Amino acid sequence: MNYKIYEYICPLSTQEYPFNVRYVGKTSLNIYKRLVQHLSDDCRCRTDKTVNQPKVQWTNNLVEKGLFPIVNCVLDNLQRQDAIIQERKRIEELIKLEVPLFNITYNPNMENPRVRDSRKRKSLSTKRKVYVFDLDFALMRTFQNIEEVCTYLNISKAMFHLCNKYKYIINHQWFVSYTKELSIGDVDQHSYRNNKISCWSIKTKTRTKYFSGGIQATQELDLKPNSIKTIITKGKVVQNKYLLTYGDDIPIFKPLYKVFKDEKLICECFSTAECANLCSVPIPTIYNYVTHKTNSCNGFHVEKYSNG
Repeated sequence: MNYKIYEYICPLSTQEYPFNVRYVGKTSLNIYKRLVQHLSDDCRCRTDKTVNQPKVQWTNNLVEKGLFPIVNCVLDNLQRQDAIIQERKRIEELIKLEVPLFNITYNPNMENPRVRDSRKRKSLSTKRKVYVFDLDFALMRTFQNIEEVCTYLNISKAMFHLCNKYKYIINHQWFVSYTKELSIGDVDQHSYRNNKISCWSIKTKTRTKYFSGGIQATQELDLKPNSIKTIITKGKVVQNKYLLTYGDDIPIFKPLYKVFKDEKLICECFSTAECANLCSVPIPTIYNYVTHKTNSCNGFHVEKYSNG
């Protein structure tokens, strides 16, 4: 993978290059895509003391004025280890020139300004206490760091961060948070409803399973990523036999099609796929038949409900 060394130049500075440089970084992405990531992250991290606060304030101030850092690519086509070395080398070069970089805790009177180490910043998050709450938001247990809670709940760190950010329910019964108190007001109502998903059988009109959230439902039902919201809001049928709802909501069991054979009603179908399977025809044939684009449906007559 090819890495680049890039600089952010202050558009408000009247100094000449390189004294107008404010940040040095490395990335394997397009440098402008990396800039967008920085701006997005900085906007969310104003109160997070583990991030580079001076850079956050600088970029946010520029954005408020309708400006953005000027991007300058210093080196390209580097291997990762070379990029690490070249990034540090460039930072040290600019420090010697007393350029006020946001990569460092800068003080002109310091003999050896401390270069910020992103690995150290990330390690701070693993030392923060983590609080576990039940579904009624009662504090159940306190852990000293992420490793402890991940081991206890048998989840990965990535899953922890996802559940902490969006307040997803873990193992059907827990919330996790960095704060000592948690209430329903801290959880977005739409997201809170998303945590519990009910799976209903069309055939028996009963709930067959609870999912702890969209991730579990997507994995166990083999759905496309990020398709849960569309499936639920539009009442789409899953695997020709299930309907999904948020929480304990009961779905509206309404068929889409009536299927006739020899002028007798033989079945009501809840999805186009189910109807096509019954009639032994491709799915497009059902669409074409009910819209009168074709008059043949393998000997069956199909009508679409007006409320479908």
